[in-house]
Amino acid sequence: MSTKRRNQHCVTLYDPSRAYNGYTIVWAERGKDAWLIDMEGYVVHRWRMPGGAGLHGVLLPNGNFLASVQVSTHEELGLTREFSGLGGLLLEVDWDGNLVWKYQAPYQEHDFFRLDNGNTLYISWDPEGKVPPDIAARIKGGLPGTENKGVMWGDVIREVNPAGEEVWKWFAYEHLDPELDALRPLESRGLYTCLNSVFGLPNGDVLISSRHTDSIYIIDKAIGDVKWRWGRGKIALQHDATMLDNGNILLFDNGAHREGFAPNYSRAIEVNPSTDKIEWEYKSDPPSDFYSAIMGGCQRLPNGNTLICEALMGRVFEVTYQGKIVWEYILPFYYFGETPGEYYSEWLNALFRAHRYAPDYAGLKGRDLDRKKFDVVNRIYGPESFNKETKPDAQQASQQPVTIRKPGLTYNGYTLFAPLGGKDAWLVDMQGNVAHRWKMPCPPGLHGELLPNGNLLYAGRVNDAPLADFEGAGGVLLEVDWDGNVVWKHEDKYMHHSFYRMRNGNTMIFKWVPVPEDIAAKVSGGLAGSELNGVMWADAIQEINVRGKVVWEWLAYERLDPVADFICPLCPRSEWTHANGCSIMADGNILVSFSRLHNLAIIDKVSGKIKWRWGHGEIAHQNNPTFLTSGNILLLDNGLHCDDYSMAFSRALEINPENNEMVWSYEDKLRANFYSSIMGSCQRLPNGNTLICESTTGRIFEITSGHDIVWEFTSPFFYQSHTYGRNNYIARAYRYGPDYAGLRGAKLEPSVTRLDKYVKEAICEK
Repeated sequence: MSTKRRNQHCVTLYDPSRAYNGYTIVWAERGKDAWLIDMEGYVVHRWRMPGGAGLHGVLLPNGNFLASVQVSTHEELGLTREFSGLGGLLLEVDWDGNLVWKYQAPYQEHDFFRLDNGNTLYISWDPEGKVPPDIAARIKGGLPGTENKGVMWGDVIREVNPAGEEVWKWFAYEHLDPELDALRPLESRGLYTCLNSVFGLPNGDVLISSRHTDSIYIIDKAIGDVKWRWGRGKIALQHDATMLDNGNILLFDNGAHREGFAPNYSRAIEVNPSTDKIEWEYKSDPPSDFYSAIMGGCQRLPNGNTLICEALMGRVFEVTYQGKIVWEYILPFYYFGETPGEYYSEWLNALFRAHRYAPDYAGLKGRDLDRKKFDVVNRIYGPESFNKETKPDAQQASQQPVTIRKPGLTYNGYTLFAPLGGKDAWLVDMQGNVAHRWKMPCPPGLHGELLPNGNLLYAGRVNDAPLADFEGAGGVLLEVDWDGNVVWKHEDKYMHHSFYRMRNGNTMIFKWVPVPEDIAAKVSGGLAGSELNGVMWADAIQEINVRGKVVWEWLAYERLDPVADFICPLCPRSEWTHANGCSIMADGNILVSFSRLHNLAIIDKVSGKIKWRWGHGEIAHQNNPTFLTSGNILLLDNGLHCDDYSMAFSRALEINPENNEMVWSYEDKLRANFYSSIMGSCQRLPNGNTLICESTTGRIFEITSGHDIVWEFTSPFFYQSHTYGRNNYIARAYRYGPDYAGLRGAKLEPSVTRLDKYVKEAICEK
């Protein structure tokens, strides 16, 4: 996410004519204050609680505030970090914060629901809910051996009356099917189901959301049986299932650990339980611009709009039924998430859910909503305290693509990038202005590099590639001079991803080759039955000379172990290895990234044997490994499909291959703010800084070794893709100093040629 957008707070967009007027409860996940804000972002009321949010609170029709509060730590209860959303105390307080009702529930977690009869449903982990060993052994899925001290815990739903007496309970393991309701492949077996929402239905049944089984269920409360289930293969780690007045179900589909290999995105969806069809959905344009790997919620408003909580970004926004954003608020209240059992130790402004109430809502009648009572708070956190420079749903061509530039700290030079939807490669100066443009005959598949001879070596994407739907499909490698004249060309419709121009003038390339059936049958992992027309493909690494002749070849299926080198369980079996980057070492050996294996490998070029491998369990779907002069390896760890860690984020890593230690890493202070689920690159610059390409946001930024961002650029070029929708993706970026050999004597454009001048032209030419 660009720093310019990240710095927006409070209300950044408000269309009074189309937004549903009201007051919204926001509560930072570990904050002790729950706030009620008006449509302009002013605080009009506050509830001070005895502990952090565990995880949200609601305004009842009687004007009281019903909330769950975290009062115990995971360590105190003997739980691990997988048991997220811990509360422990249910409180009802009046408008002034006076205690009305209290219920101690040490293992209470995530959600609760106040029934019309005054009773309260809540979700709980507790020793009584531990799954019996014989049932646990039959529950499919999850990461083997990840039980909590050998035990699988299960969720319990309890109902208590106002006197605190338990009147009903439901055990997940007693009523779910161990095979049909299997755990997701990358989730811990320490926790079965991970319920995260509970909702009482008008007929007395109960609607629940089970995160770890990718399913929502309607429970027949009288007998406990599941009378409807939906979601497996359609949603991923979802939250906040509620029934609408029309009988449909609204929910927040997080999208983390979604099956397949593509950019992550979240969405709000409405499903008809009578037909199991999705009747409405909202996702962003581009889709990856709206994503919360964990938590989140959505509320259908009386005017048909939907209020959505993008939890990890601290963002609450309202969309019309047609998908137009008409209100947006960024939570300005930050906290440091360093409690035992948390997924993270960092500054966050995350919130679990948000709730909107109309001015005539019963619980607000007669209440004092004068913002002047919170004058000091509003001066610090209200709308006047923050600059509003961008609109949330735009990400349009920026008038200033360079949003950060600190000349004394940057590595001065020119940055090369090729927007994935266009047919141009661009060289921009430190101000983001055009230094040079190469008009190419085809879009990149995926990037280009400036050679020391001043030519551009460019991997292009051809239209008739036989595996065109595979990520990174290319088909042609072009070397063009400064004026765009082709000086060398190599065509192979099975080429993909990366290339490496060697010192001897030869070029190392990747291409897909079919895996022999007998070997493919032995390959472990991947989504069962997802081969392409029954065929599995793997990588061949080839060295070709200037005439295009293959002078060396290495076949992955001959050298890898079908069992040990298994495919990521959430990826299709159409590809085994998915090589996406290589670098030639000083001794001639080859460093390769195998994305689907979550591994790096060094191949002995003489023998073909793998002499070093590293990564599985440490990195996920990584990209662009390069050797540094120190002998260490720099790479981009994308973070997609991490084992048991769905709060995805990316990082740049430097690894010492002698001892496999991480000697340096960069991740954003707000981890979710730097994330590219696919593609991306990082380059160590001569001054010790690192240039990073966050591909799925079109963002290129430079950081110091101390993690300070000293330069930032966001691509203004957006294109429509049949796969990803509208996007400004960049696969990789490279910085070249003014004294770089390939720039000597080059005719650079005047530094006043603005990049945005070319935006409409580039799109029209597509």
